[in-house]
Amino acid sequence: KAGVVVCSGKWYYEIRWKSGEIAQLGWAKDPFFPDGISCGCGDDEHSWAFDGHRQILIHEQEIELKFEQRPEKWRSGTIIGFALDLDSSPNQMKFFLDGVDIGASFSGFDVGSGLFPCGSFSEGCSAEFIFSAPKLKYLKDMQGYQPLELESDQLKQMSTAAGEVKQKEHKEPLPEVKHSSTQRSRRSNDRNGSHDNNDDNHG
Repeated sequence: KAGVVVCSGKWYYEIRWKSGEIAQLGWAKDPFFPDGISCGCGDDEHSWAFDGHRQILIHEQEIELKFEQRPEKWRSGTIIGFALDLDSSPNQMKFFLDGVDIGASFSGFDVGSGLFPCGSFSEGCSAEFIFSAPKLKYLKDMQGYQPLELESDQLKQMSTAAGEVKQKEHKEPLPEVKHSSTQRSRRSNDRNGSHDNNDDNHG
């Protein structure tokens, strides 16, 4: 769990992808707590996630994204951006790959007691959380957003390998999901690395 919780404002952080494939990355609120087995970031009503390998948004259910122009899956060196706007009405979570908006977002969600960064990783995955302004590659393009600086130097950059960054939240309705084209809901049969869908045949 990252040592920062936000209830208002416009916030931004990044993750630099290093290795592996499937992970669920985003935001959460109390009382979210990953169990490392069936509940990861995005798998309950207290968290919201993006998986750039399977190219889906996740909040209680999986929402497959359909793109007019399919983006590349994340790979070593990809910068994933997480923008949280709690001042607009409705509020909004947006996701970026190398500075490009993926074209889908969560909106109208309950903030509860505050949101914080969240991540769940399948075996073999490695990534670096980046919160410090000088190291945020695309912060300059995020007009009005502030860096999600952490209070402790030790937490400002977290290297994660097949681990969990714990999270938080309380009950709420499923938020509206905005998307660029169409979407389809489904449930994954395996949160820990395999997936029964052919990732290369979407769309």
